[in-house]
Amino acid sequence: MSTVSLRLRGLAALIVLVLFPLFVTALIILIVMIGWATVKISSTAGAHILVLVVPLMVAVGASVRDIMKARKPEPLPGHELPRQDHPALWAELDSLAAAMDQPQPDRVVVLPTVNAFVTTAAGRREVMIGYPLLAGLTRVQLRSVLAHEMGHLAHGHTRSSRLAYRAGGLLKHTVSRLDGGIVRSLIVGYHRLYLLIAMSVLRDHERQADDWSARLIGGQEAASTFPMVARLDRIWEMLTEVYLPLAVRVQARPPLCQAIYELSEANQAELDRFVAAAIAREPSRWDTHPADAERMRRLAATPAQTTAAAGPPEAAWHLLGRQFQQVQQMPQRTGPLDPDIAGTALLRIEAELFLEQLTPATWAQVVHEATVQEVRQSLGFFLDQFALQYPGRPANLRTVLPVLASGSQGAAGVLVAPLLSGALTPQQRAAAIESHIGVAARAATLITLTDQGRAWAAVSWDSLLGWRYREPAGQAVEWPVELVPELPLSHSQVVRMLDRLVRDGVDIDAPLSVDPSSRRLRAVAEGAVAAIKLRPRRPGLNRQAMHDVLVMDDGLLITPVTGQRYGFAASFQTKYMPGALRNKTSERIRALVQKVDGDPQSWVQDPAHDALWLPYPSITAAAWATGMRSWNGRRLTLRTADGAALVLGWTSYSVEVGDVDSVLAAALHGRF
Repeated sequence: MSTVSLRLRGLAALIVLVLFPLFVTALIILIVMIGWATVKISSTAGAHILVLVVPLMVAVGASVRDIMKARKPEPLPGHELPRQDHPALWAELDSLAAAMDQPQPDRVVVLPTVNAFVTTAAGRREVMIGYPLLAGLTRVQLRSVLAHEMGHLAHGHTRSSRLAYRAGGLLKHTVSRLDGGIVRSLIVGYHRLYLLIAMSVLRDHERQADDWSARLIGGQEAASTFPMVARLDRIWEMLTEVYLPLAVRVQARPPLCQAIYELSEANQAELDRFVAAAIAREPSRWDTHPADAERMRRLAATPAQTTAAAGPPEAAWHLLGRQFQQVQQMPQRTGPLDPDIAGTALLRIEAELFLEQLTPATWAQVVHEATVQEVRQSLGFFLDQFALQYPGRPANLRTVLPVLASGSQGAAGVLVAPLLSGALTPQQRAAAIESHIGVAARAATLITLTDQGRAWAAVSWDSLLGWRYREPAGQAVEWPVELVPELPLSHSQVVRMLDRLVRDGVDIDAPLSVDPSSRRLRAVAEGAVAAIKLRPRRPGLNRQAMHDVLVMDDGLLITPVTGQRYGFAASFQTKYMPGALRNKTSERIRALVQKVDGDPQSWVQDPAHDALWLPYPSITAAAWATGMRSWNGRRLTLRTADGAALVLGWTSYSVEVGDVDSVLAAALHGRF
């Protein structure tokens, strides 16, 4: 890696950025000249060419405005680690700074990400450490990560990267605001030229920072960090995508540090495969970092200036807290983190990063409560239909399971059919009904046993969960095969299930009650149609205004458009910048969904919204029509139980979000 070559490439990237305004100016002049020459041959063709200048000028102007309006960088958010509270961690940073002949950092913060970086954007030397790194790395590995990040400060990378980030943002924002066409292709090409040069510079910056890590920590020790970081990346993904949502569902805060350890122990084979694939990944010229395999080879070949301390690997989180001397005497960790010593600092960090107001809980509590809540919710949908079909009949295992055993062509199919959504073929519909029958039978059995203390959901770190069954004598066992509903559910199987439960002392006549708090109280927006015209046959709706329609899972919410006008500018965007119009409209729909917050009835009750709520059961007939020239060729007529009609007409501004046709076809099945 040549220092001269690096400086020349850095200078070239800067020159490309500086020349971008000249490139845009030259492109505008060229388009105008071509358009003017074409006007003499064909005024229409020439006008179309000249109009290409407008989107380019608008995109560049908006990007410049965004860059200029960007607020002055503020200190990094996150959990701050003050020097007085974490002397051991700061001692590590101070020693690295002294070895590099650099000033000490000013601030250290923790964020919930598998990453670490440094910045001077706010005028201070700030170090960010990802929480998973603190919880999962060894002390030597964390020191290697910190040496790498401090190396960026030593080489002044943060100063050049700040300028490149802001200027590169101008190119990126300009590209994002342009729709497809030759103008966008030219800007994309210019952007790629810049990235081709800039990415090579950033990769060399990483190599320079790696050199510091190898010299101060040791090449082999620094190289060992990469597989562990890749491992933590996968663990964190599993934790945040699968397990953490359970905690959010029940508003509890279990210890994440324990989950990181348990996931690592229970999924070693899968994690080994993930790490191998991550390290073997092929490099790309568009990457900001060199490939891990290359970095590990370079590090392993670099001799260390200092020798890493011998002895068993000490966990990085031992550096936290004031009780460092006591932590030094701890044996190597063989189980979940001890919250009575250094782990208390990890738990404090978790509390601040992940909603301190939530109630602390164990993972066993979280998994059981969240799973039972989900089962109750799925059972609640079925019990609603059961009550409608069999008014006055008690809902318990003795009455529900025989009905479910009637199959998709019997009473069970009638009960389950309203729960289906989407356009389904007859084969898909039959399979979906059988699946719902199995879910309902399983849910009814689980809730009956859970309410009587005979079943619970146990956490399993390699397969999320597993239900446990308590025998009459009190011992806990794996779930009995006889109590697993097989599809298609038969009457003979139901008889065997009920006989087993009765022998075990389970009350199969106990009511299948669902806690109202576990029922789904929020409607789900499955699609939307933005900017339609209405022909209402009822008072209260402004016929002249554009309206948005949220296609919910249980009805249609029709509300006037706010915050966007449809005039000349919108017409221009529709013809020449459709992507920009669609993006703006999609943002408005997302904002509307957030405001409605799954409660369309409350939204309609506010007179200021001038909105209409149509539950699907209130719609008695629906019909599509095409060929309406003034309505952009499409309209939907809805008739309600009171005989009123409402016509929804698509316009040239209309934007559909999601598969609206399939949702409506399923929701209004039999009424078209």
